[in-house]
This record gives sequence, structure tokens and C-alpha cells, in this order.
Amino acid sequence: MDSRGSIVSAVSREIAHKNKERIHPAVRILVLDPNTGRTLLQFRGNKDLDPHCWDYSGGGHPTVLNTDKPETYKQAAIRELEEEIRLKPNTYQLKRIPGHELDEDEPTQSEWITWFIAEIPENEMSLRETKTVEVEKVMLVSLKHLLEMADGNPSNDNPLKSEEIRPMLLRDLKRPRMRAAVEKYLK
Repeated sequence: MDSRGSIVSAVSREIAHKNKERIHPAVRILVLDPNTGRTLLQFRGNKDLDPHCWDYSGGGHPTVLNTDKPETYKQAAIRELEEEIRLKPNTYQLKRIPGHELDEDEPTQSEWITWFIAEIPENEMSLRETKTVEVEKVMLVSLKHLLEMADGNPSNDNPLKSEEIRPMLLRDLKRPRMRAAVEKYLK
């Protein structure tokens, strides 16, 4: 991709993750209960980047190897949630946060990110058997506690530990566009 988000060539995920000059598309998704303000986090399994930590509900890369008809960001978000945590949101539940942002904060890669929020009430989340190749377990946490961790100011009742959360997630929650989108779910 170029710096405006246009696809100029296709490479494998492995190549893109090892070359900071190759900007590649990514989706990052938070599943939020609009009634309780709780969010679903996944505990990453044996991943090549940042293994064994709490992360977004889902995330990954749109399939663009066929540049004539690449997968949309929304299609990728739905696919990633289903692959990683076996949750398939309805299209109406998946809200795209407007715009894109270039993330060059990772040491080995540059991503053109699109964020989504999946509004799914807890009683509609099937959290049984969520263990997959990529994900060891999931956990529902208060969005308030997650934002406290991003701000570096956890309250005494916060069950999270900063060293157990993927740094990318904490950085993203400080970005104005992402912060504004999730704060409306605070309860």
C-alpha cells in the first residue's frame, strides 16, 4: 500500500511483518456490550508478534493477494472474529470507526489500520469453546478498567496488569479517533 491507502502490490503477511517500508492493511476490532460497557479481550496464543497477552477481541489483515477483488475491511473484520474467537457478528452490529490511520509504532511493520466496534450484548456472545489455534482464552472486562490501563492510572479494583496487555492495544486507546469512539460505551 502507499501512504494514502491504495493497494500497489500484494505480499504475504510474513513479508509485510518483516519490512517496515511495506505498509499493509489491518483491521482491529473491539467487541463491546452496549448495555454494560464491558469489552471482550482475547489472550493471544503462540503468535509471531506479541504472544501470550491480552489483546483486541479480534484483528488481522484483509486478503488482498487478488488485487482485482480484495477483501473489504468489513469482510476481514467479520472473518477474523469468527476465526479467532468463533463469534460471527451480524453486519448491523459491526460499526466502523470513520477513517483510517497509519500505525508506524511497531518496530518491524507499518499498518494502515481500520478500527471496528462490534456491538454485541453479553447474552448474545457464545463464549464457550473459544480456544482456537490463535487464542488461548477470552475475558470480559470493564471498558473503564481498560481505559485506565491505557492512561497508566489503574484504580485499586482494576483486575488488569499492564504487562499482560498488548502494547498496541494500549497505544490505540490513546489515539483520539479510537478514544472518542469507545468512550461513549462507558457505564
